[in-house]
This record gives sequence, C-alpha cells and structure tokens, in this order.
Amino acid sequence: MDHLLIVIAHLSALTGAPPSHAMAAHAAETDLVPARQLLRQSWRESRWIAARPGQVTVSRMEGSKRRTGVIRGRWRPIVSGPYFCGTLQLKRKTQDSCRAIDADVPGSYREAVAHLMDWRAYCINMGRATVTDWRTCALAGYGGGTKATRMRGRAWRYARAVLREAGLQ
Repeated sequence: MDHLLIVIAHLSALTGAPPSHAMAAHAAETDLVPARQLLRQSWRESRWIAARPGQVTVSRMEGSKRRTGVIRGRWRPIVSGPYFCGTLQLKRKTQDSCRAIDADVPGSYREAVAHLMDWRAYCINMGRATVTDWRTCALAGYGGGTKATRMRGRAWRYARAVLREAGLQ
C-alpha cells in the first residue's frame, strides 16, 4: 500500500495531475501505454476536469460549430453529437452515455488504453507505423481519426506534444 501511495504521489508531482487521475492512470497503464502518457493526454483533452454534479465535460456540435468545455445543467436543443466526453474525450452517441463516462474517471482511462491499442494495430496494419514506433500515429488517430494518421497536421502536433510532455519523445 505504501508503494502505491508513493507511485501516485510521484505521478501527481511529475505531471501536476490530481491524485484521483494519477490513481486511475496508474491502474489503467500497460507496458505499452504508461500512466504519464495517459495523464498528458487527459491534460490535453480536458485539463483534468472531472464531472461535478450537474456538469458534463464534452466536445459537441452547437449549430454548425464545434464547442468544448463543461455543460452545466440541461443541454440546449442546439447541442448535437457525436459527443466526445469525459477527461479523455471518448466518443459517445447519446447524452446519457456521455454523462456516464464523464462520471467514470477510472473507466475513461481504461477505455483510452483500449482505443490506443486499436489505433496501434491500425497504424501497424496500414503500414503507417512500425511495431517499435507507433505512438505518434496511434495518438494522431485517437485525436483525429483515420484521416489524421495519414496527414501531418494538427493531430500530429497533438501527438508529439503528448509524447514530449510525457517524456516519451
């Protein structure tokens, strides 16, 4: 138990993440996806804003424009999906599923790892990355979809910033 507290305190100090996020990232990390990478992704995606009662952290369409940030209370009729919800901005189709993942910080980190592994497989299978150098492509896909794995635009800047901040590049 003492070792776990030291690890969580170290991750919090290293990244600036709240202890609840450090604990969730540590629990979700794998040999391929370290906690510090997940915490830097979460910072880039939501600034570690977790759900508070009556609020949801969501990227959504309002009219014809993409908006980000917290929605307080009821969602206006002009808000439509797809929604990207929670601290790691995971895709959801309904407002209820968006609220559920926003409230589940540990689940968000576990799901983000699963998505990164899917993107890793995609990047390797499509010849866009190697087995040893896949992180940038996978993060670009996570942040911008399949098109972003082919382009060197905003999604690649996002990926490189996450890796640099996590000390992985």
